[in-house]
Amino acid sequence: HLESLGYASGVTRVSRLDAPTSGVLLMAVGDGSSASANFALAQFAGRMVTKTYYCLCAGGLLGTRGTSGIICTPLEESRCSDGGSYTVCVSASGNEAVTTFQVMSCYQQISIGASPSENLALVAVRPITGRTHQIRVHFATLGRPLVSDQLYGRQSLSRHTAWCRRLFLHCSRVSLRDIDGAACSARAPLPDDLCSALGTLSRVDEDQVQLSSRSRRTTSTTHERRAA
Repeated sequence: HLESLGYASGVTRVSRLDAPTSGVLLMAVGDGSSASANFALAQFAGRMVTKTYYCLCAGGLLGTRGTSGIICTPLEESRCSDGGSYTVCVSASGNEAVTTFQVMSCYQQISIGASPSENLALVAVRPITGRTHQIRVHFATLGRPLVSDQLYGRQSLSRHTAWCRRLFLHCSRVSLRDIDGAACSARAPLPDDLCSALGTLSRVDEDQVQLSSRSRRTTSTTHERRAA
């Protein structure tokens, strides 16, 4: 199709997603040396691109709907023993990593068998920096690992995969400038499998969330505020 439009050089990937993550993967028309690819990459390097993700956090609520905050914890990569993949941890000597978030909805997973009921939060996330596994590690550090995260949420993995078979992390929107300087956005709706996972949960009302929030304070790594 691109060749029929006169783009014989194809496309170049200018962004990335972790293997279990769904959503927008940005491509520029042309090869790696094209003006469009270089312009897009320059915007990523200059932190001029806005990316919005949705994730489902376990381990307790992050506040009522509209609660927002920022996580500023440096992260460091290390290569796994298989020689190909990476794991990431918090480290004072690591690279700057900044993540902003806002709670969109609060849910409860009703107890299944011997497993107790669990509170979860659907969160909209905007990473300011683009470190490997940044969203996953930042929320795991708060004691709120993403649902079905095989690397950073192993303690609750078997319980979560019973109703959500993969990592609940989705890139829903990427906004930047096109080659002519006009604002543009690429969007991807929440996929069917993650919508189905949400459908197994019960929504928690505001009074229940406020009671839970008073009994359990969020780690000081996060500054929270109520959205206006």
